[in-house]
Amino acid sequence: MQSKSRTGRYALVTAARNEQANIERTIQSVVSQTLLPAVWVIVSDGSTDGTDEVVARYAGDYDFIRLVKKTSDSNRDFASKVYAVRTGVENLNGAEYDFIGNLDADVTFGVDYYEKLFEIFKDRPRLGIAGGVIFEPHDGKWVRMRGNIDRSVAGCVQTFRRQCYNDIGGYLPLKKGGEDAVAEVMSRKKGWDVKTFPQLEAFHHRKSGTAGADLRTARINLGRYHYSMGYMLWYETARCLSRLQRPYIIAELLTLWGYILAFLRREEIAVPPDVLKYIRQEQMCLFKNAFRIKKPVLTDISDNNKTAAGRPQQHRICLVRHGYYPRDPRLFREVRTVVQAGYAADVLCLRIDGQKTREEVDGVRIYRLSHQHKRSSMLRYAYEYGLSFFKMTVFITLLFFKNRYKCIQVNTMPDALVFVTIIPRIFGAKILLDMQEPAPELFATKYNSKNNKWLIKLITLFERLSLKYADTALTVNETIRQRFVQRGTDKNKIHIVRNVPGREFYPDAVSRTAADDFTLMTHGMIEERYGQGVIIRALPIVRRKIEKVRLIIAGYGRDEDIRVLAEKLGCLDIITFTGLVPFDRVRDLISSADAGIVPLLRSPFSELCQPNKLFEYVACKKPVIVSRLGAIEESFDDSSVMFFEPGNHEELADCIVELHQNPEKRRQLVENAYRRFEPINWSHNQKTYLNVINNLITGKAGPD
Repeated sequence: MQSKSRTGRYALVTAARNEQANIERTIQSVVSQTLLPAVWVIVSDGSTDGTDEVVARYAGDYDFIRLVKKTSDSNRDFASKVYAVRTGVENLNGAEYDFIGNLDADVTFGVDYYEKLFEIFKDRPRLGIAGGVIFEPHDGKWVRMRGNIDRSVAGCVQTFRRQCYNDIGGYLPLKKGGEDAVAEVMSRKKGWDVKTFPQLEAFHHRKSGTAGADLRTARINLGRYHYSMGYMLWYETARCLSRLQRPYIIAELLTLWGYILAFLRREEIAVPPDVLKYIRQEQMCLFKNAFRIKKPVLTDISDNNKTAAGRPQQHRICLVRHGYYPRDPRLFREVRTVVQAGYAADVLCLRIDGQKTREEVDGVRIYRLSHQHKRSSMLRYAYEYGLSFFKMTVFITLLFFKNRYKCIQVNTMPDALVFVTIIPRIFGAKILLDMQEPAPELFATKYNSKNNKWLIKLITLFERLSLKYADTALTVNETIRQRFVQRGTDKNKIHIVRNVPGREFYPDAVSRTAADDFTLMTHGMIEERYGQGVIIRALPIVRRKIEKVRLIIAGYGRDEDIRVLAEKLGCLDIITFTGLVPFDRVRDLISSADAGIVPLLRSPFSELCQPNKLFEYVACKKPVIVSRLGAIEESFDDSSVMFFEPGNHEELADCIVELHQNPEKRRQLVENAYRRFEPINWSHNQKTYLNVINNLITGKAGPD
């Protein structure tokens, strides 16, 4: 039986050993191509299952398929496959072809895969090796193979230009494998291009590197193979650590362990010296290019190309955060402040799904690490912070030697993150520590302080050492500064830059005065200590007195318990859970509300806090009902906000009802709160922050 498809000038070679379960799908995929191969040699490498019979049946129907049987070696290793491929190439005699493809016996693809591939080859005369993106099965779904980058082609679908194949002499037989990677290196060394094309998709029906081995053994062997390929220790370590994401954490650690085993045993380097030299040159180039990014285009804001402060844009600052940018509003404000002042800014932070690892936005160069922040157990925090510490130490050191930062700012938490700057500090960089939260009190609030006294002492020690190590520190209010001073830090070393919204956040709005409906709002992280449950308990009381009351809860976190509580109390129907929303959406929600609620429970941590949401309600000119806590009374009194005893839902209900019934009181609260807010709004804090930066970099500060 012959296909009506056209025949192309390409040959395929497949080395198959006991592939009865997969090879028929591969054959069907090839014979269905719109552009058929001139010849396809399938080498049965000592198969004992039924592979030969399957191939023989199709060879009888398609004259371009040739079955070659090869006796299996008694001592098999990864080189055995190369010998089988060489046998296949030797049996291409008589065929006319310009391209030769290595095709594994467990791969399938679309009917026009090869036709599209050779159209690409036609347009790129220096393209030596090409192929498509590989997808592998995972939990019942097809997922893109990890590590399938565009400058490399998966061995299971490598297609060579014949001249390129001849230039490198085909695959090298390596005992630990890697013949496909070496072929790419040798091709690039000869001046050929190697590239994967995303418009071509292939499906590998068995995960790469797992044939004949369990996953643990396969990953250890992969690490040993990387050592045999001559990968440098730092490169393999960085490669594995950069991929530490669920569900691959164990797999990557096993790979690194396999490499370390081979390194300690001084196992044989399998590649020739000239190839080894070129591999390491490529790795050094990748290392350098990883930190090379297009220089930012700095906007002229005056005729003489100087900043508003009259200073040429020359000093570069790096801001480090175990969090996300630009989602972190404080970090966003700080970055924008230094850029507007004429400094060049880099940001080193974490990456959430959908964000780029490296990008430049509005002149800010952003470097993101590949793992995410997840609130969980103490063990998870220890792992996550430890991983961040290691990665950020490497990144900030490399970035420093490239950019020679004058100042590096580290935003907590954790406090110990400031020590990632140890090398830049030795070489003269000034270190600014932004201490937004007192770590000992936060730990004592989140976990049982009675059972973890030794941990609290350790965290307190790290706090003191971090503050001592930094050249200058920032914090968010006077109450926290006094606590740091009590624990031994020089008061003059700590400057207050409050966590308040910028001018762009709040519209010139006034409080609503509807007589019937009444909309309440609270936002931020949903956790027991933030007191959302207190509002839920107050709602049934409020509902009896205000017919059309509703509540907006904007934020993310553990909302299951308060949903259950709301349903139990019969008030779920008047509550809107928005989930996590963008920053500008929070502003719009506040504008639509009649009052904001900040229901913090009393704790060692909350006694020191002035929540950002409190200032956001005030900035949007909304009356605020807030727990009576020490740090909050530092900035507001009874004439500017309505206080209630933390955790007392009945008192909270009374406050809500009183606000609803008294529009004049709402107006007075808004006016008084805004009057107290104006002297501490972001424009004033911005000046303080910029003075600290200027003083660190130039030794001069403007008027505070």
